[in-house]
Amino acid sequence: MQGGSMDPLEEQAQAVVIGSSVAGLLAAAALADRYEQVFVVEPMIAQPLPQAHHVHGLLSSGWEAMQQLLPGLKHRLINERVCWVHYGKEFRWKHFGRDKVGFEDEMVGPFCSRQILQHAIRTEVLSLPNVVVISGRVDALLGSSRKLTGVQLSDGAEITGELVVDASGRQAIGALCLKNQGFADIPETHYPVNLKYSSLRVQAGPQIHHAAWKSLFVIPEAPKTESGAIFPLEDGSFLITLSGRGDDRMPKTVEEWYSFADRVGDAEFSACVAECQPLDEMNHYRFTEALWRQYHKGKVPKNFYAIGDALCSLNPLFGQGMTLCALGALALRDTVQRSGDGASRGYFELVSRAVGQAWNMTKLEDMRYPQWEEQCSPLSKKLQNYTRDVYAVSSQCPRTNFRLYQVIHLQKSVSALFAPWLIRKVLQYRNLPSSTA
Repeated sequence: MQGGSMDPLEEQAQAVVIGSSVAGLLAAAALADRYEQVFVVEPMIAQPLPQAHHVHGLLSSGWEAMQQLLPGLKHRLINERVCWVHYGKEFRWKHFGRDKVGFEDEMVGPFCSRQILQHAIRTEVLSLPNVVVISGRVDALLGSSRKLTGVQLSDGAEITGELVVDASGRQAIGALCLKNQGFADIPETHYPVNLKYSSLRVQAGPQIHHAAWKSLFVIPEAPKTESGAIFPLEDGSFLITLSGRGDDRMPKTVEEWYSFADRVGDAEFSACVAECQPLDEMNHYRFTEALWRQYHKGKVPKNFYAIGDALCSLNPLFGQGMTLCALGALALRDTVQRSGDGASRGYFELVSRAVGQAWNMTKLEDMRYPQWEEQCSPLSKKLQNYTRDVYAVSSQCPRTNFRLYQVIHLQKSVSALFAPWLIRKVLQYRNLPSSTA
């Protein structure tokens, strides 16, 4: 047991969080102001982070949410010497064959390894006097179909709680317990992604060190599948992730890895990678399908919540995972502060807005690939054509690029891409008269 020293059997206002990754830690931080004690149940054997050795994205809305939940996190990351990147000035994004134009508007975030970010979050959360981490495995949920009273661990111990949050990742222990205890299956929606990563931590060469950017991201237009990213780490090294899809044969040797980097098809990226020297062994990761458990359409006890991958797991290429954890934690905090522990229905409806936007955006992009041709509706194709033109305009117009970033970073809704001024920009790009808008 770590954190506070209060007796878990003591009767008081308590909450239980299943899982201690980013989602679980942020959920605990969200509940700490409302409950006298928050118990975080983590596996007795540390679970590996499958994506820990690959490039991780933290969108600006996620970073802002984390700072609201943990005001000391920024200072802690500064002490860890993480790299701070201004998206408009220092993040080079080569998208659909074009470089995004820079913008001056403030949008800055930390770039570092997943391990150092999670360690900083964990340290901040465990500094809260009423947060306790318990090692164990949740085997059952206690209570009735109307309201839970806590959880039971595999050794028979019980932890009481007025609220239970499932933050156990894609395994979704909470959902499994609900099913085993007679609840109807939660509606799910999913679609295949088949994304593959191969990553190396490297010592950078002169081109990266002398570049005008701090991070480089190359995303091709479908049907081309190979992409690449160069991200700075807190120790002065860089992490380079190469990705492919479907039948792409990912590299198994360092020589093949360098060759795959050339297949990304960007001369600057290839030149930068060619100068790098590997510092560690190559790491691989595969993401097969996106999954959304739509609790807002199902029936669960009124004080049961889910967050992070236990709720929705999306194509990691878009870097939305940790941001949705943070936004979900804010929604959790606001819900319980406003309505107590009986408002999970309201929470699921609230959080489904952010999840729904992220889901729809990533799916629309994933559906650009040929295997989706027959399933892509006429409306989806029109939206793909429009956003493709927005991407083109964002390589020329700083205002458009900033607006696109705001939507991608979940600061604004997708409707912001249909502002009258932006529609006019797209029509000008198409050489159509603005009167047809």
